[in-house]
Amino acid sequence: MISDQDALRVISTAIDRIGILCRGMDRTRFIETYDKDWTFAAAIAFQLVQIGQLVGGMMAGGRSGRERDAVPVAGHPEVDWQGFVDLAEILVETHPRATAGPLWQQIEVELPTLSQAIRGLVR
Repeated sequence: MISDQDALRVISTAIDRIGILCRGMDRTRFIETYDKDWTFAAAIAFQLVQIGQLVGGMMAGGRSGRERDAVPVAGHPEVDWQGFVDLAEILVETHPRATAGPLWQQIEVELPTLSQAIRGLVR
C-alpha cells in the first residue's frame, strides 16, 4: 500500500497525463476523439480510474491506515472527492462505452480544482 503522499504524486501525474492527452481540445473534439479512438478512450479512462481509486483510499482515512497520515480531504470542500470515486466506478463498470460528455465535464471543471488542492498537500 502506498502512502497518501505517494498517492498524491500519482494523482498529480495522472492529471498531467490527461492534460497532455487533451491539449488543444474543446468539448466537441474530445467527444469525437473519445468515441472514435479506443486507445485515447482507454488512456483517459485509465487515468480517471486511477485518480478515483486513490482518492477513495484517502477518503477512507488514509492509505497507510494511520490517522496521522490521512490527507485532510475535508479541508478542501471545493473538490468533489466523491465525484472522482463515482466516476472511477462508472468507468470500470461501463468502459469503453462511458458517455464522453460527463467525462469532459469532470476533466474541464473538476480536475483543475483537484489539481489546485493537491498542490498544497504534496510535501
